[in-house]
Amino acid sequence: MHDQFGIFNLAAPSLTGATIPSASPSPSISPNSTGGSATNSLSSASSFCREGGSFCINAIRNLTDNTVSITVQSSYKGWASFGIGTSMANSKIFVGWLNSKGQPIISQRKGASYVQPPLSQTQEFQFIANPSTVSILSTSNIVYSLQIPASMIGTTGPTAFVYALAQSGPSDPNSASSSFNQHSATGSFTLDVSKAGSSIGTDTARSPNFVLYHGLCMFFAWCICPSAAIFIARYLKTRLGHLWYKLHVGIMFGGVALLMALGLLFIELSLPDGVASFSGRTVHGVIGMVIAFGLYPVQIVLGYVANALFSTERKEIPWWDKLHWWVGRIAVLLGLANICLGLLLWNAGAAYIAVYWSIVAMILGVFVWMEFKGGAVHHVQMNDA
Repeated sequence: MHDQFGIFNLAAPSLTGATIPSASPSPSISPNSTGGSATNSLSSASSFCREGGSFCINAIRNLTDNTVSITVQSSYKGWASFGIGTSMANSKIFVGWLNSKGQPIISQRKGASYVQPPLSQTQEFQFIANPSTVSILSTSNIVYSLQIPASMIGTTGPTAFVYALAQSGPSDPNSASSSFNQHSATGSFTLDVSKAGSSIGTDTARSPNFVLYHGLCMFFAWCICPSAAIFIARYLKTRLGHLWYKLHVGIMFGGVALLMALGLLFIELSLPDGVASFSGRTVHGVIGMVIAFGLYPVQIVLGYVANALFSTERKEIPWWDKLHWWVGRIAVLLGLANICLGLLLWNAGAAYIAVYWSIVAMILGVFVWMEFKGGAVHHVQMNDA
């Protein structure tokens, strides 16, 4: 998937007198030297470019055949895409990359949220050569041009766009139907192709990074907080007295519940218009729902039952206590695995994943050390084994 994402406005002036082929070849066909469009006194050109040239787009509208020629260039090396609409969901997306021969490949996809955009059954564009009127930046690694019907873009005012970029290429660079990794950069902008003359698009990417906030909340909710709560319950009963229980409940019921609720809120806020819910769209989402609305409530109830049925006269650990332990362990293990799935879905990169598992390994190391040092401490007044 993409590495960068954004939205923009493009004002592409009308163009007359240009010769642009009307055929619609396969999205994997490379442009020939005769393609493209040239502007004249009746033409309209519009452009948008991110600082540093990570993503730039130029549009030229031809009023004669009612088409728009678009050139995309990016300093990223994996793939670069743009979509027509305010979000990725349900939008028409055009993804471009270089094949094994260094030639551009363009693939039209149907927008989807947090899943691989499927190949569009109808490829509604024509692959053209880069127009001579478009300046190609020296830092651009990916450059491609295509022509689409003007009906795809609003011709009465600004049109909203999104873009996405990735440093890693598709699994099969020679196929327009190839799968590809998640983006590592995104943005949004608007372009206005309704006005004659030249104009600059408007950057509209200003929304908070709710997906990042979601990840941070869930990291603390299912990696840090449970580790602390379990450590207190397992090893500090004698030292803390009844305080251990208050701390354990406070962390698991207060800390985890609050962080989890915030994490779910943030991921829902990240969803584009038209997408009702994140749950069920990915394995990561399904596991998250199982933990949040299945295992976690059961664990809270079991904790309450264990405390309510506690007796200083008991001679062994009752089954409901043990069930409380194992439901908690399963929830934490699933939570740790799901955090990693989230990192992979977010295309966080090997370094971030390595750091995450290093933290998990250090926490595990502390528990192993405590087991060798003395092991779990049960209620000593009950002489529990």
